[in-house]
Amino acid sequence: MKLKTSWFDDEEINLYDFDLIGISCHLKDYELCWNINKALGFNFKKHDKELEITVKKVLSKHPIFTFALEDGLISYSLIKNRTTGVLVAEQPNADYFLKIEGEANTNQLMEQLKTVNNINTCFKVDVNTLKSKDHFLF
Repeated sequence: MKLKTSWFDDEEINLYDFDLIGISCHLKDYELCWNINKALGFNFKKHDKELEITVKKVLSKHPIFTFALEDGLISYSLIKNRTTGVLVAEQPNADYFLKIEGEANTNQLMEQLKTVNNINTCFKVDVNTLKSKDHFLF
């Protein structure tokens, strides 16, 4: 007799089924969102709650800005990496992370982001290699 170890029967669910882009930019979070909204036609809005992470007994709060396409098939979350603490220490060059859920062309999006005022660079981050990938499950 086979014991079931999951509520989902034999179906595997990938919790990390999203793309992640690191953004190097020295703007304040609301200024970056405004620039992206203007350049790419997005409509980022600040989320009511911040992402709270405790690392080595230090609590850090990271603002989140979200935007979803009207059809709901793709959603974007912009998260600040450094506040009183660091969200993803293994990515020190990223000032922000753009989390993309859904089927989006991330290469094309990165090229568009590189044209936004005051973005120094952006780069794809392999979620599966991050030790702190659980921080993006919200």
